[in-house]
Order: sequence, then C-alpha cells, then structure tokens
Amino acid sequence: LICVAACGTETEGGEGVCTDSADRTGYPEGPYGVKEGDTLANLSFKDSDGNDFALENLYQDGAARLVLISTGAGWCSACIEEQPQLEAWAAKYKDQGLRVLMTVFEDTNFAKADVAYANLWKTRYNLTIPVVADGDAQFSSYYDASLAPMNMIVEACTMKIVRIIVGADPSGIETIIEAKL
Repeated sequence: LICVAACGTETEGGEGVCTDSADRTGYPEGPYGVKEGDTLANLSFKDSDGNDFALENLYQDGAARLVLISTGAGWCSACIEEQPQLEAWAAKYKDQGLRVLMTVFEDTNFAKADVAYANLWKTRYNLTIPVVADGDAQFSSYYDASLAPMNMIVEACTMKIVRIIVGADPSGIETIIEAKL
C-alpha cells in the first residue's frame, strides 16, 4: 500500500514495481525486517569520501526503481570478481532506474572496513558506484557474512527486499534486474 500511495505501481507477478518519480521524502516506516518481502531499515554508513550515507539517499532518488546492494570483503575472491559486473549493471540499467551500492565490511586481514578501506576499494576496482564502509557488518543480519558476497535487490519506492542472493550468481541477479525494471 505504501507504494500505491507514494508512487505508481505496475503489478508483475503480484508485486508492485515503481513506475514513476513521485516525491519520496523521509523513509518508509517500519516494521523493518531481514527477509524477502520485509522493509529494509534505513541503515547508515560512511562513504568512501567520509560523508554520511544512508539508504534514505537511495530511496529519495525519485528516478530509482530498483536498488542492488552488494556486500564484500577484501578476503572474498568472489566479491572482488563481481566488481566489474556491478559497475557494468549500474551503467547499463541506470536510465531504467537501477541504483547499485557496494558495501565493504572487512579488509584482507578480516579487520573491520573503514572509510580508508572503502576508498581503496573504490579506487582499486575503478568504481563510480557508491562504496560505503560497513565496519559494523550491519548487513550480516541478512545473511551469513562468511558466505559473501550477498546481493540484495530492493524495490526503491517501498524499500522492500525483493531477493537476497548469497554467493556469486551474476546471471540470476541480472535476470531479476531485467524482470523488475
């Protein structure tokens, strides 16, 4: 109902999909949860430049229809390998409303990621997408972080979790992106 009131919807498989750029001030109210179908809490981080970044930033982007949030760590080879693909999806689907966010939670020595590491990650993998430090591993509530990466697909107009994919599955992720945009 939030999506119906806040932005236009298109029914696809029984789920609402954002179709316009209605004003999205604030952030959807809870209850919040950690499973598919739940509303994602407005988590906040520091970005690779040391600025505050909250999921509200993505919600308030009126052109956003779908958000892909990826987690990663310096010790995770699959996380590192998917960086070019995340960047490619961000470019390929930007005009259709996809927004991609990369969150790093640990460095190569399993130490908590900080702003400097987020900046190193962004630079090392030549990313233009936002990269944030999740040193408190806030996304570990959604999956077993030892099985990184986790890719979460979220409906932008409601911030409802569409899918949580643990491990590398590029073709599965792109299939969902294409179906939802």
